[in-house]
Amino acid sequence: MTTGPVIPVRPASEILRAHDLLAGYILDEVDIGLSDKTKERLSVACSALCWALRHDCNADFAALLASLEVVAKMHGYTFDQNKPKDKS
Repeated sequence: MTTGPVIPVRPASEILRAHDLLAGYILDEVDIGLSDKTKERLSVACSALCWALRHDCNADFAALLASLEVVAKMHGYTFDQNKPKDKS
């Protein structure tokens, strides 16, 4: 686990609620007539919340994040203290 400065975040209950609401919209458990494009956007957000909540059900965001970091490193970028450093 990375340690560093304390970052203010929303309460865990609020993050979990947002996840559950998004999942309900995506799975049409709450059908309010959203377009497929909107559901795709919500799915990306939900995947990021799954990653933050350490859910095993959705690894899409974790895989995307890992692959982007590999590509950035291949292009000479390094990451330190959560900020990308230029490749120079």
